[in-house]
Amino acid sequence: MQPLPHIMLAPNGARHTKLDHPNLPISIEEIAQTAKAGFLAGVDGIHAHIRDKNGKHSLDSGIYRELLNHIKHVVPEIEVQITTEAVGIYRAEQQIQLIEDIKPKLVSVALREITNGDVPKK
Repeated sequence: MQPLPHIMLAPNGARHTKLDHPNLPISIEEIAQTAKAGFLAGVDGIHAHIRDKNGKHSLDSGIYRELLNHIKHVVPEIEVQITTEAVGIYRAEQQIQLIEDIKPKLVSVALREITNGDVPKK
């Protein structure tokens, strides 16, 4: 089993925009360059959110494939973790479909979102 990254860079999130910070990486190229800069600074993993053409949070598997391929080209040494964050937009079925479509090496999943809040209590 391969070890998890020691330092995970999380540069963008799902909610903030360029209005919040003009250097927020939201395009595929910006995220890839941020991954490269992070790697050169000692980061070995990146937690990435993608955006649609309007800059909104997306779970589009095609855009995620583009991002994963581009990061692999720009900085192949870094591990990429995708997110299934719903942000009040996506349903559990869509989040699960993303995982099934991509079959990512690393993925973050909020159990409360994916189970529709039906997490068993102790």
